[in-house]
Amino acid sequence: IMGAAMADFGCLVISAKKGEYESGFEKGGQTREHVILAKSLGIQKLVIAINKMDEATVKWNKERFDQIKKDISPFITGVGYSDKLIEWVPISGLMGYNIKDPVPEKVCSWYKGKPLLDVLDTLGLPPRDIEGGVRIPILDKMKDRGFDIFGKVQRGMMKAGDKVVIMPHKKEAEVFQIFDAEDKLIPYAKCGENIKFKLKGIEDENFLNRGAILCNADSPCPVFKVFQAEIKILQLHKHKPIVSNGYQAILHLHTISEEITIREIVGIKDPKTKEVKKAKYAKDDALMICFVEARMPICAEKFSVVKDLGRFTLRDEQKTIAIGKILKYKPYKELSSQQQLAKPRAIHTLGRMHFTEQGVQRLGPKGLKQQSAIMTNYINFQKK
Repeated sequence: IMGAAMADFGCLVISAKKGEYESGFEKGGQTREHVILAKSLGIQKLVIAINKMDEATVKWNKERFDQIKKDISPFITGVGYSDKLIEWVPISGLMGYNIKDPVPEKVCSWYKGKPLLDVLDTLGLPPRDIEGGVRIPILDKMKDRGFDIFGKVQRGMMKAGDKVVIMPHKKEAEVFQIFDAEDKLIPYAKCGENIKFKLKGIEDENFLNRGAILCNADSPCPVFKVFQAEIKILQLHKHKPIVSNGYQAILHLHTISEEITIREIVGIKDPKTKEVKKAKYAKDDALMICFVEARMPICAEKFSVVKDLGRFTLRDEQKTIAIGKILKYKPYKELSSQQQLAKPRAIHTLGRMHFTEQGVQRLGPKGLKQQSAIMTNYINFQKK
């Protein structure tokens, strides 16, 4: 997941051997899981390498290659990859065929395309937003004469000496040094680059936890707990066949991993007509519009603003169940000192609630007297 979060393109290796391919692609298999994670973590294009073409049950059979391609294509396009974003290459890792050099004619006469490394070298770079404010999700950190911080520049350009702020902590700092992927000192870093950098003014490593985002001091990243999302349900657990209000899962968003709750389902969206119909629950393959609440405030952007910071996956019991994108959010506001002092008073209002099988009911003055009498009798009984 860490590697995919830093990449633009991915190479998905699938075994052509009979039995291995089927077990990997069946429901719950790793092939499906990897495709979903690649899309949600920002992989722009996929090169699918069909490996073990030299195996005894395959023997560079074109029908086997075409059958795998036919089986997987609908699922990959359903996740969000169009045919233009996918390249198919048959290879043999054991023999080294069609990796660096083309496969010999006597071994495979039907494949006329480029070998794997040439296909990877010819992939065009995706468009970059260099003019926007800097957005660098923190991926990792290491203590070495200060802190070495690792991340990918998702938007904008950062140079040494820039004034920055780390969200959601609102901790201000200054960029001291920037290093590229080969650990060479560079004067600046542009959108799309994986970098290591050092900051001035940071002494507490808790400000540099994974999920925080480094931004320009004059254009900080939004912070929120509640947001509206468009979520594509993939495959739910058999013992949890529907998603309804109150459903809990783990959100994976850029470098964040956070618990969330589905607070309100607005409706189910028709992919063709874009019409949203009211619904109380969603099942497999549904496109759901809903409000989501995170356990803690998170940093992100709307999908329409920065795609890599607005797409996410939902996982439940170690299984990816849905992918989604952030449509809008409610900015998070910290409580003032007076509100924090007043907060404990809310505990006393619980005495005005009566919990029943049908839900929570508010008690009036008469009900409070009855509740008080019941508690008094119970305490007296305990003393006896």
